[in-house]
Amino acid sequence: MSALLLVSAAAAAAYRTTLPPSLREQALVLRGEVGELRGEIHKCQSSLQADEVDFRGFQTNVDSLQEQIRGFESLHPEGVPVDSYPRYMKTVEEFNAALPQWSELSDSLEVAWERCRALTQHHNRLADSLATLVTEILGENPASSRPRPTLDWPSPSTGF
Repeated sequence: MSALLLVSAAAAAAYRTTLPPSLREQALVLRGEVGELRGEIHKCQSSLQADEVDFRGFQTNVDSLQEQIRGFESLHPEGVPVDSYPRYMKTVEEFNAALPQWSELSDSLEVAWERCRALTQHHNRLADSLATLVTEILGENPASSRPRPTLDWPSPSTGF
């Protein structure tokens, strides 16, 4: 008799594992994924903000060098005076040496921004799916009583 119960329990367990996940189980999985994505988005945004601070600092140095070059070039209508020429050339060389790094930092910042934006869009798609599942589970529209759990992401034109 106990062997029959054991076989029956094993068969029932096997049957349950072959069934597709219930709506509730799907909602719980999506809820976990949405929570994980929020953590990833937070890390991404923090890293992006730090990268932007570094970039802005570097940009300030590049702008300063460019301003110094213009200052040298505006000293005399016929060009940079001979006594200022060595300092002018040193400044131009520093400026030219900084441009590749500036470009690299700019590109890196743009890639990081795109990654954060993609994470946010993925989060919002999963949050929409979760809201739909909750609606199906509850048989009503919970979105009418509270806001949809999505995150906004600024466009590149408005800044980082």
